[in-house]
Amino acid sequence: MKNFDFIEIANVILEISPTISFDFFYEVFNEGKIVKCKKHTILYEEDSFNDDFYVILRGYVRSFKNYNKGKRTTYIFQKKQIVLNVYSVILDQPSAVGMECITDCILFKIDYKKLEKKILASTEAPKIVIDYIFKYTLDLFDHLDQLTLLTNENRYEWLENNRKDFLRDLPDKYVAAFLGISTASFSRIKKKYDKS
Repeated sequence: MKNFDFIEIANVILEISPTISFDFFYEVFNEGKIVKCKKHTILYEEDSFNDDFYVILRGYVRSFKNYNKGKRTTYIFQKKQIVLNVYSVILDQPSAVGMECITDCILFKIDYKKLEKKILASTEAPKIVIDYIFKYTLDLFDHLDQLTLLTNENRYEWLENNRKDFLRDLPDKYVAAFLGISTASFSRIKKKYDKS
């Protein structure tokens, strides 16, 4: 995996929030660090307390929950998305899910308390946070809609149209879990679409 330079990081952050000033970005950047994580690196476990705030610069991260049959993927995060243990940071409770890199990843990592100080001291940061929350909420509603309103084949078709990179970059078992269908059903549908 090649190194990630400052310009690439700035571009990712600007895509997340175009209104961010260079001064605010640079202050936050100096407080954090770039980390490279191998596939299957656990960022934090379910039932843990973790105060790290991550921005995905490259790669994919999944949230997972332990069930009787093993760990199940509950959501897949991608480049330009934030990973944060909301349960421990906001609610002061252990996390309800764990987070794991499902590809090699490059992440920007900063302690949430340091970031919070910067946000509270900035006049522009609340707008950035609100912009991101709205973007993320729209993604989540889109995902919930496709899980609840679409058939298995329609979910796959939705993925083909909206998240083709998932099909290209991720193992089938994670994509199937993200779509809320069994791996066997996913394989059958994928073969059908590959033939056409």
